Amino acid sequence: MATKKKVHKNKNDLLMREFYVNQIGLLAQAILVLFTLVFGIATIFQTELKVLFEILLGMSLSVMAFNNLKVYKRTLFTIPYVLGAILAFWAALEILLGM
Repeated sequence: MATKKKVHKNKNDLLMREFYVNQIGLLAQAILVLFTLVFGIATIFQTELKVLFEILLGMSLSVMAFNNLKVYKRTLFTIPYVLGAILAFWAALEILLGM
């Protein structure tokens, strides 16, 4: 009869997993902010890119809210990022629907 062993996760494994999740979140934030800046400048010259700019802005603010909550552990500062992301997505939706 086979016995089942309880598998205990090593504390270092959990810390490394959390470290990698944090690093991926910060990398995603850096890339999205860079693209947001590029499309923000491009929107000045080509107004058709405003939809992409608004979507990228919403995604950037969403990732920033996630990082603020998980990496920096600042709950209070997460709320403005979430509200900004909602407003950016709403603006992109209005542009797409032609309101």
